[in-house]
Amino acid sequence: MKKQGLETSFCVFAILLMTSWACGPGTAQTDVGTSTSTDNDSGTAVIPTGSSTGMPEPCSLVHEGDLVVQYETDFALLADIGRVKGNLYVIMDERDQPDLSFLECVNTIDGFLRIGGNEGLESTAGMKYLERVERILIYENRNLRIVTGFDRVKSTLQLELDANASLEEVQLDSLQSVKSIGIGHCANAGPAANQQALVALAGFSGISEIETLRIEGNEALMSEGLLEALKANGAASPLQHVTFRFNPLLDEASIHARLDVLGVKSREVCGNAGGAVDPECFCEGSP
Repeated sequence: MKKQGLETSFCVFAILLMTSWACGPGTAQTDVGTSTSTDNDSGTAVIPTGSSTGMPEPCSLVHEGDLVVQYETDFALLADIGRVKGNLYVIMDERDQPDLSFLECVNTIDGFLRIGGNEGLESTAGMKYLERVERILIYENRNLRIVTGFDRVKSTLQLELDANASLEEVQLDSLQSVKSIGIGHCANAGPAANQQALVALAGFSGISEIETLRIEGNEALMSEGLLEALKANGAASPLQHVTFRFNPLLDEASIHARLDVLGVKSREVCGNAGGAVDPECFCEGSP
């Protein structure tokens, strides 16, 4: 049975991220301008014909506005969509779908990609042609084990990973430049990310530029491998601000040492393993 109320909660979450969007589908359009209505129940575009044979060219369709993939969405209607001129939401609830292969054709997302509330999702693999996306937001996917499959994405404005209880591994080695990275969150004076299986951040071997980095409340995290990658690649520009809070197994002295090497001036590091008790180390809650 489909869960109720998820789309409403995602709207609230998006506002807090200060990202402007509108819930619900738009219209689909081919690259020659033929448009059709959408299926408002499923949130997916009705595929128009794009050639004299009555069939669209592979990966040639353009979806105007936001595209929402839900529990009841017919994946066949997504088969030839190459560009989403808005945001792409994957909100499949309890649908038994282990990866994102049904979005294989998508190469461009003008807005953000939001993957949240997918009980059956085990991997983000499948979007092998995706090259451009404004933001990647992945959260509250209870059985997601690996974030991978964005091998053509070299840069994006924002990457957020949070509340993925089974997440074990991140493979985003193609990423070179990200304006803001956030992994987890904390609440009050303790961890709250509910990412109990994520022990390392080793899948960022290509990263060379980050402006803002926030690592918070990750209950099992023991390695700051992302900082190691920045040093190894000769960071293109210094981190402007870094936050490491309430990662109870991550050594605080090691964090400071690596930030010193990278020349990070603006930092908030507290509540981690071996750190002194700081009464001012406090989190407002979920991002």
